[in-house]
Amino acid sequence: MKYLKLSGEVVTIFNNQKYTKFINQPLMSHPFHYVVKSKLIRSSESNTQNLIEFEKVFEHDNPIIARRQAFNHYQNYIDVLLEGKGKKYISDIQARRDLFTHIDSGTAQTFSNNKITLDFNDDYDKGIGIYLINDKSVKYKDIDLIAGEKYLIHSIEHFDKRDLIAMIEGLICEKCLYKYYGYNFKGYNSIVDFCKFEFSQFGSRSILKTPFDWFNCKEVMGMK
Repeated sequence: MKYLKLSGEVVTIFNNQKYTKFINQPLMSHPFHYVVKSKLIRSSESNTQNLIEFEKVFEHDNPIIARRQAFNHYQNYIDVLLEGKGKKYISDIQARRDLFTHIDSGTAQTFSNNKITLDFNDDYDKGIGIYLINDKSVKYKDIDLIAGEKYLIHSIEHFDKRDLIAMIEGLICEKCLYKYYGYNFKGYNSIVDFCKFEFSQFGSRSILKTPFDWFNCKEVMGMK
């Protein structure tokens, strides 16, 4: 008699006959995890940028712990960058103002005629952000959460309205995953009325807390 284990099932082979018994065991201990990713300008000399690039993964059987570790790692980098400028962290919006030179080299150009205006900026890929990576496809209510999807939940970068919409969608998907799997998020819940910030399509939503200051989102979109 042989026993084989195949992704959540036990297969027994006896006298060349196969008998299958499914067991309640997930394919992985964590159905999603977090990544902190950075591409920041350390300094610009002539036409060459000295960049700070890293990517660090945070995984835990309890995803809220991985989330907390990811945000702590992110905040440590923000604090170090601010210290390099002789400043301390006061708020999310103030950190964005103080660290703007780390995401913008000042080389953006605008071209226009009487029909169209085009903005060219080589620094739209610069920033530091926290992402949720979904490891297993599931559906929560009417939302499909696809394996391999990367959801932005917080960052300092060049934002326009589309970027903020993508972050809101990422935060909504994050909350859906916590509710689908029944994970405890006590102390992290936040209700945001997006109608107040020109994102009425989302209404009032329950998301997990981040440092982002929604009351200053217009300034964030206007930073240049």
